[in-house]
Amino acid sequence: MAMGATHLATGHYARVRRGTSGLQLLRALDRHKDQSYVLSVLGQHQLARALFPLGEYSKAQVREHARRLGLPVAERAESQDLCFTGE
Repeated sequence: MAMGATHLATGHYARVRRGTSGLQLLRALDRHKDQSYVLSVLGQHQLARALFPLGEYSKAQVREHARRLGLPVAERAESQDLCFTGE
């Protein structure tokens, strides 16, 4: 990667696991928040460097963890946008 990083973590709700035929993109455990369909265009090279830590948790668990850490995002209204930035 251009900045010297080996991996990139995103806030997408999805999971990756190694299968017999390479890396597999899996749905998030929280099926209501799953975003694997958006990421289905990624190839093996991209999946090998992608980290999707939220895919193992429900939205409620993520919010509770953010609340415990005192992060303002814990109380932010939920977005339904496919891709968003800022507020």
